[in-house]
Amino acid sequence: MTTNGPHQPSHRSTATRPNGPGPSDPTPGKAVEQSSPSDATCAGIPALTQTVTVNGNGTYATTNTTFIASDEGTWRWQVTYSGDANNQGSTSACGVERFTIANS
Repeated sequence: MTTNGPHQPSHRSTATRPNGPGPSDPTPGKAVEQSSPSDATCAGIPALTQTVTVNGNGTYATTNTTFIASDEGTWRWQVTYSGDANNQGSTSACGVERFTIANS
């Protein structure tokens, strides 16, 4: 996704917890983090972190309506699921979902 202009809307993300082997009732939250264009590896302090409650398999969305990404460049998302007694935790690769702001 590419967005143009100096004032950008707030951006949201979704992540899917697919059906897999073993129990499918994960209960802890997942952390969704958005990294600024200056952090291409998602190793720094996220520009935005939001915890989303997970309740079984499915797609879960962030509800951000206040953070506005405005720096030019590619913004990257990374999702971490903490796991529980029945399900292993996991972390997505940095930037599997991303968007680019190109100021004109």
